[in-house]
Amino acid sequence: MEAAVIHERLAQEYGFTGNYQRTKLYVQVARPRIATSAQNPTPATGQSRPSPRPSRP
Repeated sequence: MEAAVIHERLAQEYGFTGNYQRTKLYVQVARPRIATSAQNPTPATGQSRPSPRPSRP
């Protein structure tokens, strides 16, 4: 997602009054951290479990 879109959403949905340049700098710093967490997501506990294997007769 582009910084401009993020800034626009922050302003519209949350009333963010900061300037675009600040959002752009934050996104530039945060992108590597976000990419790393996307590659190594923490497992959600209790969300899904593998289904048991059907027994063979």
